[in-house]
Amino acid sequence: MKRLLLFFCGLLAVGCGSESKKSTYFGGKILKPTDSRVLLYEDNTLIDSIPIQSDGTFLKQIDSLSSGLYNFIHKPEFQYVLLEKGDSLLVRINTIDFDESLVYSGRGAVKNNFLINLFLQIEADNASIQRYYQQAPSKFKNHIESLVEFQLNQLRELVQSNNISDFSQSILKAAVYYNYYTNMEQYLQLHRDHPDCKHLNALNDAFYSYRSQMDLNDEILSGFRPYLRYILRRINNEVISEHPNSTSVALFQQNRLLFMNQSIKASVIKNKIARYIAYDYLLNHHTISSNDAFLELFYSLSVGDDIKDEIKRLASNIMGLQPNKPLPNLLVSDIHGNQHILSKVQNRFPTVYFFWSYEQNAHQLATFSRIRNLSKKHPAVSFVGININKEERPWKQALQSTPKFRNNVRNFQAVDFEILSKKLVLSNLNKVVFTNSNRQIIDGFSNIVEVTNHLEK
Repeated sequence: MKRLLLFFCGLLAVGCGSESKKSTYFGGKILKPTDSRVLLYEDNTLIDSIPIQSDGTFLKQIDSLSSGLYNFIHKPEFQYVLLEKGDSLLVRINTIDFDESLVYSGRGAVKNNFLINLFLQIEADNASIQRYYQQAPSKFKNHIESLVEFQLNQLRELVQSNNISDFSQSILKAAVYYNYYTNMEQYLQLHRDHPDCKHLNALNDAFYSYRSQMDLNDEILSGFRPYLRYILRRINNEVISEHPNSTSVALFQQNRLLFMNQSIKASVIKNKIARYIAYDYLLNHHTISSNDAFLELFYSLSVGDDIKDEIKRLASNIMGLQPNKPLPNLLVSDIHGNQHILSKVQNRFPTVYFFWSYEQNAHQLATFSRIRNLSKKHPAVSFVGININKEERPWKQALQSTPKFRNNVRNFQAVDFEILSKKLVLSNLNKVVFTNSNRQIIDGFSNIVEVTNHLEK
């Protein structure tokens, strides 16, 4: 780390050329790294994959960079970083306590230390916020605004004693607003979910005054999760306010699309919100016939063709997992390296297909334990475990290190996980696909609890 600091000092001394020619440097040291690389992203676009040296250090020179909110990933951890042209930013992290140990130094450190400290303070404030959810609207709002004002005062003091650009100030201020004011939208949602609560009757226009500071079309924040989370909660509340007596889930989802289409003009934000709403609805409502009106409306919106095509594929894959249909033709390999069509590995028994990763140890142990119990109770049912990882050796080692993984389970590995996950609409590892003895789907969207109920019947 000392060598990196000396190198950065040299960069700062040399970097006296024109602003337009300044390079940006991002590096640091990771104690106890959990991966061989640090991935730097701008939204969903990979900027660079930075190798970590044997001593835990990494460094990247970026010659062409737009000022903005980026994120870096050191698997499995994730954090935001605010970068501007000419920054020379070092980060020091201990993976045992990732966020709490994260400290920046170098040019650009002050704004980023404020940002990480803000996230940590927000976590600490959540306990008091939870208690205030039981209070009347005025008390809850006063509490949130006091937290916001405290952070804004911290920011003002920082700006007075440091050279922080107007651009960075706007990002930091937005991070304060959207993280804290999302709780205001959550307050509304929670009290609507409890009709016996009288607090909503006390609401007036003053409660909603914070919304005037919220911009639903800020493209600079399009990759900032707290911003998108605020927008989604705001949309939910606006739709419920406009249609208070509607009980139809399908109509609620369509109205979410309509409100989004009217209120959001920035294409990058509209695409993200539309995509989220579509996934949220389709992944939780698998009967395609009831989704026709939603899909027709979605395809009529002014969202990107790539997003529309993605949702069409999702709807098609959901259709392929309807009851009485065969499993899609997907390749899996056995422990000997032989490839098989997934549907052909099924024997003459009803079969439960489940999924696991050797990178999620707690999940795999819990899953195999449940499967082992089910197999003992239901000997006339076959169980097929599908590993989703790419590497073959760790998969085999996981099976060999715990022999019980192999008892009463036939184990395979996905040949192409991306294809398999899309065709089986694998949105999480708790998913289970259940087929009958004729290799027809009984339930293509089950889980361990639901499949247990199927088997008990």
